[in-house]
Amino acid sequence: MATNSLPGPDTITRTTLDNGITVLVYENHAAQSVVIAGSLRSGSIYEDRRRSGLAGITADALMRGTQHRDFDAIHETLENIAADLSVDAGVHKTGFNGKALAEDLPVLVDLLGDVLRYPSFPAEQVERLRGEIMVGLQYRQQDTRYRAGRAFRENLYPFEHPYHHSTSGTLDTVPTLTIDEMHAFHKKHYGPDGMVVVVVGAVNTQEAIDTVRARLGDWRNADQPAASTLPDLGPVEEIRRGSVTVRGEITVGYCDGRAGANALCVGLSGS
Repeated sequence: MATNSLPGPDTITRTTLDNGITVLVYENHAAQSVVIAGSLRSGSIYEDRRRSGLAGITADALMRGTQHRDFDAIHETLENIAADLSVDAGVHKTGFNGKALAEDLPVLVDLLGDVLRYPSFPAEQVERLRGEIMVGLQYRQQDTRYRAGRAFRENLYPFEHPYHHSTSGTLDTVPTLTIDEMHAFHKKHYGPDGMVVVVVGAVNTQEAIDTVRARLGDWRNADQPAASTLPDLGPVEEIRRGSVTVRGEITVGYCDGRAGANALCVGLSGS
């Protein structure tokens, strides 16, 4: 273990596995725990714009069942070692986070590898998840901050731009997303190319790297596309105004000013 306890080039070990996964390890023996975090190239930027929410529901469903563990087995494994693990999709990446006692790192990484590589998307759990997402979206329809933010982005970015859309999808798209689409999205976009795994805690650096290599080092995906880039976006050349009515709420509004008279305005009103 390095004598300097602060994270930096001298205390963080970086290794790239043969399949492209970058592993970063930082030893910190101040507490007998370990944290893992990281990301894959499978955010909403890779989904069809007309299928908004597909990347999000795919990531959320990973913890609902795999080819080797059902929902109960996944969460019993975590509960038995007092650990936690979550997966969530953003625009550019799908991220994961977990925590356990340092001695249980192999169990945590084994479970991570299982949910990332072998999800089963069980119908009952997917429908339950879909219902949870729909309830959240319905709740947000009364949230002025959320509605203003969505209106702002929808006015500022064109439909084909990934920032135009919510990673959660919409009340129109989420009900139509199918399990077959989730399988197809996972098969194409989940893979080791561009993946990063960070391990921090009371671990031995080489043992941590070996643990990740043992569970993820043989992962391959020949179908995984190259990293996606954002489409070109020029400056706003005109004043854009938008308004949204939120029942039972107050009226709020704002404009995003640009050079000269250019501006983007969003207003919300109650009824």
